[in-house]
Amino acid sequence: MNDHKIRCAVCKKRPHGIAEYVEASIGHLLDSVDDYITQEEGTFNPSNNLFTCTDCYVKIGMPSGRNGWRPRGFYFQSADGTWCVWDKRIGDIERRDPRVYG
Repeated sequence: MNDHKIRCAVCKKRPHGIAEYVEASIGHLLDSVDDYITQEEGTFNPSNNLFTCTDCYVKIGMPSGRNGWRPRGFYFQSADGTWCVWDKRIGDIERRDPRVYG
């Protein structure tokens, strides 16, 4: 696992801020919500610590693949409504790198 905080690739929320995952981690008797994401969430990508929460997964069109689907970067909606991906994590989202966030 890397040093980046676990968060949704679309809404950028941390798992402890999403009720669905808090409740699920309690139901699975895990030590933390992050543990639930890393062990049970099918969209979790350990190479970048990103996952896609259920609402966002639906919002981006429920992508799939032969071996499942995992986000390769942060997803943004362009002015014309199409979804784009920024496939590199330049700092963590709290840092608000101006090269990414303007």
